[in-house]
Amino acid sequence: MMEAILGGLSVRNGSESTKIEVFWARYLKVAALAEPDPGDSVCLGQLEVTLADLARIWDCSLRAAQETLRRLEALNLLQWLPSPGRGHRSRLTIRVHPVWIYEARAERAEAGERWAEAAFWYRLILENCPCVPGAAEHLEACYGQLGLVRTAPPIYLNSSCCAS
Repeated sequence: MMEAILGGLSVRNGSESTKIEVFWARYLKVAALAEPDPGDSVCLGQLEVTLADLARIWDCSLRAAQETLRRLEALNLLQWLPSPGRGHRSRLTIRVHPVWIYEARAERAEAGERWAEAAFWYRLILENCPCVPGAAEHLEACYGQLGLVRTAPPIYLNSSCCAS
């Protein structure tokens, strides 16, 4: 699923790769602030903000915030509905669960044999959504590459994340 969503982000160039990481980090920041809408199956959360608010949250310029919004909206990760006039709050809608961003980051780290980083992302996936297929197996494989042995089975509290 993530490959379909982030197909345009699989760039090997170093500077573009760094830029992608910045966009992902910014997306995760606003996704964490968004209020979930339990009645909407497409929208995972909404936030009413100004462009200046986003620039402050992301610690960037207004221009960089606009570029980030354009990129993330083009990837269908979020939807930005600007309100007319200065200072009016616009609606930002989160369309992709952050767990899928975590998975993309974990896969990239694993492909680069950065096992500790990959283990970090897989653990974060399992803490948030343990039903992601293969995440537990990938985490165990990363631990194996690091020479770590689990002494107790993992317990993930949010086991009903995707039950509906």
